Amino acid sequence: MPILEVTNTHLTQRCATCEGLRELGFRELTPTSDEGDVLALPACSCGSVEFLVGAPQDEPPHPSPGSFGHLHRLVVDTLVALVREAMEDDEELPIADAVSQQLGQEAVQMWFPDGVSLEPRKPATDDPEPPTDEEEAWTPN
Repeated sequence: MPILEVTNTHLTQRCATCEGLRELGFRELTPTSDEGDVLALPACSCGSVEFLVGAPQDEPPHPSPGSFGHLHRLVVDTLVALVREAMEDDEELPIADAVSQQLGQEAVQMWFPDGVSLEPRKPATDDPEPPTDEEEAWTPN
């Protein structure tokens, strides 16, 4: 159920069940309680219902800064905070601008220099490089 990208009009989410991509508007993120720490997403066409859960206030920093999990956590925590603040507001919110403003200029420049997108552009540094065909074919005697 990862969020893959946030634009000013929608966020792109991948369903954990059918892996289908869908675009959701900000107003489709529904708080499940008055605290707004958990957001319900509308049901996917496959019937799956998913949730975005904000990290607790005392959560330690993510162990792998810059990883997909770290970026996803930043975006989800920011969306949770924005929905909580906007529960009483009927005005449409430019989502990416609001997320960027909430995260702050330094975090946006460091983690989202090309916009609020979580799509992996290259393998993470802690992931091993996949072997080439030559490396897989060669075996020692």
